Amino acid sequence: MNVLLMPAAVRQAPLYRELAVALRELGHRADLLPIFPRTRGFLERAGERCLDFAGSFRACFREASGCDRDSLEALAPFELALARPSLAPRLARAVAAARCCLAQRFRDGGYQRVVLNNGAGLVYGVAKEIFAGAGEGVVWHTEAGFLPDTLVLDRRGVNRHGSLMTLDPERLPDADPGTDDYLADLLAGRVVARPSPHRFDGWRGHLEARDMVRPEIAVLSGRTSLDVVRDFLAPKLAREPTRPPDPEVEALGDYVFVPLQVHDDTQVVVNSERIRDMAGLVAAVARALPAGPRLVVKPHPMDRGRAPLDGVEHVIASLGERGVMVRERSSLELVRHARAVVTLNSTVGLEGLLHGRPVATLAAAWYAKPGLATPIETDPALAAWLASPSPPDLERVLRLVSFLRHHYLVPGGFRSVTRDEARGLAERVLGVGSPASWAAAGIG
Repeated sequence: MNVLLMPAAVRQAPLYRELAVALRELGHRADLLPIFPRTRGFLERAGERCLDFAGSFRACFREASGCDRDSLEALAPFELALARPSLAPRLARAVAAARCCLAQRFRDGGYQRVVLNNGAGLVYGVAKEIFAGAGEGVVWHTEAGFLPDTLVLDRRGVNRHGSLMTLDPERLPDADPGTDDYLADLLAGRVVARPSPHRFDGWRGHLEARDMVRPEIAVLSGRTSLDVVRDFLAPKLAREPTRPPDPEVEALGDYVFVPLQVHDDTQVVVNSERIRDMAGLVAAVARALPAGPRLVVKPHPMDRGRAPLDGVEHVIASLGERGVMVRERSSLELVRHARAVVTLNSTVGLEGLLHGRPVATLAAAWYAKPGLATPIETDPALAAWLASPSPPDLERVLRLVSFLRHHYLVPGGFRSVTRDEARGLAERVLGVGSPASWAAAGIG
């Protein structure tokens, strides 16, 4: 079988390389087609010969005339949501260029399987369009797992488009023996991800990252060259301002915790229809906050230096002493002591469930199910819920942890994966359909 692996970000590269090695050891052909130059450089320094996407794409971009509006909206919703209106014609050319270079690549390779990350982005949208009629089990999506050293490997997609969206908590199998002990160890910090053996931020990687400034490459993320410099390159050079230390969690008293998400993540840009930014999230919770508890907000660490927090800080300041911004305390510690957790659809919401905390979601989240988190669509509904937040069913949480650990997630990680774990990933990719245990829980 011929398999094409399409990593985008450099931090996905170690996993995709090991998956390629495992596929070859099983007697199959595995080609690597990294989307961005920095990812290709990492893989080639690791001894992998990669197919060239960027060069082929640039050549096609020079000749491309664009695509129709319907195709643009279907294949590039993420980029359209981020881009200023003037960038739409360039995005249309990017879609046409991706169609041109990928169609030829796929024809030449004769691929029966394609593995890509997350599934968002116009390059992946075009790839899935090309394979739309090829049948189930051809395109597989990877994403970081919800437990340490785990991965999502799903043929439907991930997040809002993944198999877990149809999960029926009432159909979850009984928890496997040892789940109680595993969850206790996880909550106590005794289950942690392996450290990465790879260094990603060396000088060569930074040199290769400059290719992202090319206008035809920058548009792949819905940005101009100037946007890339401002959003990605400049923050690496900026010095973090000195701030007073965070208060001790015990000193916060009774509080509602709102973890912020990466402002331009697909979970916000595509999977949140009502609230479009972090200031809007914090403002919604502030409006619904009952008398008494504080509102505690923590920015996402990956947004440091990238996203202005003026709007969030304004809302926090309007609450006086009842509004608190923390930056260095761990999210797990803040979740553990919170009265409730309110999020759009962050994985921190799942962590809240694992700690037995009441969790409300304000956008599409796969774990917003009966007995788990509460989906909320209006300000009055949020105010009513915050006045008397409902905790999850702990037995259902245990069954969910067991199902994720033993049936849905696969062992491994983007930055560190063992040979046996890579082989397990390869065997799932080569199989047809989803594991039988998925159907019993209403997914697949």
